[in-house]
Amino acid sequence: MEFKKDDDPLNFVCRQCARCCRNSAIRLSPYDILKICHHRGISTTQFHQHHSSFILDAENQNFLTCMLKTSPQCLFLDGTACTIYEYRPQGCRTFPLGAQHFYDGKVFQNNYYILERCGGFNTTEKISVGQYKKEQGVYSDDLIAPWAKFKTEAINKNLPSSDEFYQRFLTVCYDFDNPIFQEALRDQGIIWPSTIEERYFLIIQCAQRLLLEPYSTK
Repeated sequence: MEFKKDDDPLNFVCRQCARCCRNSAIRLSPYDILKICHHRGISTTQFHQHHSSFILDAENQNFLTCMLKTSPQCLFLDGTACTIYEYRPQGCRTFPLGAQHFYDGKVFQNNYYILERCGGFNTTEKISVGQYKKEQGVYSDDLIAPWAKFKTEAINKNLPSSDEFYQRFLTVCYDFDNPIFQEALRDQGIIWPSTIEERYFLIIQCAQRLLLEPYSTK
């Protein structure tokens, strides 16, 4: 796997064929879900009823992962147009690049590589990887790192695999509009923030405290 630097050339122009919106593997972070739900004016519970599925992700050591439903195609696709384009998930923004996160407990790195060569590579036009990421609104490392670090720490811990724990995990990390989670916040005197970014960082804090700290190695 060859990682790309921001100043590396990328011979790619999107053909707007929407092939990548069909049967693709798009993993969703809490930030992705917050943005989409805010834009659509729906709760996370409503979102999961129609737009997501959950898997034990073999590529991430069976980490419980929320996936965007794209089979046979994403439900946010209208013809070849994305109806949530400005709020689309990170995985959609980076394509045809993939990302590999590295975190050793101290240092975080986010590396990009060519994920798939589609028809958009049949061009003589050049753009740098960094400029492409900027044009696509790829999230900054400040937004990517908290969830990537949490996942790494969760994978490295011997967390329970019971249905009860999975349900708690889903509620805290993915279904945070759930009345149970919101009531828990109120019981602790925590006010649900007004901005998406503040909500995202609060979710990560809660996930660390409720899901990781009880199973920390003594």
